[in-house]
Amino acid sequence: VHGYYRYSDIQFYWYKAVDSEKGRNGLRAFLNAEALVHPENPLHLGIQGMELYLLTIPSGEVRLCFSSKQLEYMRYWLHAVKAIDKLEDVPLPSTEYLILESQVKSVSPVLYRTVKDLKHAMRDLKKTNQRLKTSPGGLTDLRTMFERVRAAFQTKKGVWAALDFESFEYDHRALTEFGYSILTWDKKGREVRKEGHWCVEENMNLLNGKFVKENRRGFKFGTSEIIKDVEFRKRVYDMVYDNGLPGPLYLILHGGAGDRAYLNLCGVPFTHVTPDLPGTTPTPRAKNAPPLKAGELPNVYTVDTQELFKALEGNHRIARGLERMCQLMRLPEVNQIGGWHNAGNDAHWTMEALMAMAAGEPLDKQREVRWPDK
Repeated sequence: VHGYYRYSDIQFYWYKAVDSEKGRNGLRAFLNAEALVHPENPLHLGIQGMELYLLTIPSGEVRLCFSSKQLEYMRYWLHAVKAIDKLEDVPLPSTEYLILESQVKSVSPVLYRTVKDLKHAMRDLKKTNQRLKTSPGGLTDLRTMFERVRAAFQTKKGVWAALDFESFEYDHRALTEFGYSILTWDKKGREVRKEGHWCVEENMNLLNGKFVKENRRGFKFGTSEIIKDVEFRKRVYDMVYDNGLPGPLYLILHGGAGDRAYLNLCGVPFTHVTPDLPGTTPTPRAKNAPPLKAGELPNVYTVDTQELFKALEGNHRIARGLERMCQLMRLPEVNQIGGWHNAGNDAHWTMEALMAMAAGEPLDKQREVRWPDK
């Protein structure tokens, strides 16, 4: 899957942008609701119902989408059955409307079994999103989380680990890089920082560049290691589990829906990871605590710097990318060093952003100092 297109754009506008009359007619017939859910539809032969995708965007709202893979198959099928003369009769929608997985919080498949289900989908989502927009808790919850992170960070306890993955843009199951920046404190309260960058040997020939910049050889904060895929996944798993006991371990991500999925690919089950910090600052697990179940990680939490920055900016609707966030925060040497889309560099800058926010003053004071003109 290269990306996603909104269902409403495809259903109501794509065919209108097709110049060929034959292409318009063929596409419109394929997109008919009854045709989409029919068990003989080539997208899901033998299955009653149409599988689409629900994307949770950074604001928390939900979008119903087709995958770009589905749209590509529609074109090839229409051409194969001679419903169109050539593929160019039905060009793909502009990439201007393409939603990449890295731009959303989550992607989940959803099956609409009947025409009624499909027709009601947009209406139901509209109601859901209206409730989210008018919810007074959005920014308030983010502000609360910001201060919880500050409180936990300033105890100088636990392990804070900024993580970032890169994968092959045409197959996100093919992991290519992992970067980490780990912060702890010694007995005198002094910072101890460790950073690294690993590349998967078997996937070194899988180069990005069309949708995501290729920069795996540009690690700026150490020496990259090229290791076997099995060793790569084991190291990632061990890093989480070794630091998660006794904990607390704070996994720092930036808009981390993709990174959560990649951690799962490395055997880290996110069912055992707490997505938000509790009201009480976590403490290390007691030595006499009950034995853990297999795979259990009771003292691991995720911190999303994208969400923290929303609170700092005072706008829960704008989700900044890592580079833009770091620039707005005016992190030292961010423009001179940069090195974006290298997992090691991105992990470094994610940690720098986290430290700048979490080690600083209360939220409103930080905002005044950073942007006095706003």
